[in-house]
Amino acid sequence: MTPGHLQDEYPHLYEQGIWIFGDWDKALHAAGFDPEKMRKRSLWDEEKIIETIRAMHKKHLPLYAAYVIDNHGKLFSATLRQFGSWANALVATGVTKKPRTKKLYKGRPSLLDALSDALERHTVKKLPQALKLSFIC
Repeated sequence: MTPGHLQDEYPHLYEQGIWIFGDWDKALHAAGFDPEKMRKRSLWDEEKIIETIRAMHKKHLPLYAAYVIDNHGKLFSATLRQFGSWANALVATGVTKKPRTKKLYKGRPSLLDALSDALERHTVKKLPQALKLSFIC
């Protein structure tokens, strides 16, 4: 049930919700609903995008584009509109220093060999930054 539908079909209910609670989000919240989840479209400004990406990074969730597209599609779409690319958003959040312009490892076997060598020499948390970035973008 959207505010537009209520305004068209049940204007008295919509108006009462706003009159009693001050705005429609407060009315939804009072009825036990999460206004963000009720919206067909969510509002993604630059600050919300950055906070969300930083929270994902803090939780050690994958930040490579394919994962975000599959699991956080609305975030990814908003990021493209706001920053132009996923890599630019990662730079804006401070997760990476600058977007890569070329691939460091040519093909999957080269990357897997580098990862295997690095894991033999380092713990997962101490992998070289260049290798970590290969998985992010």
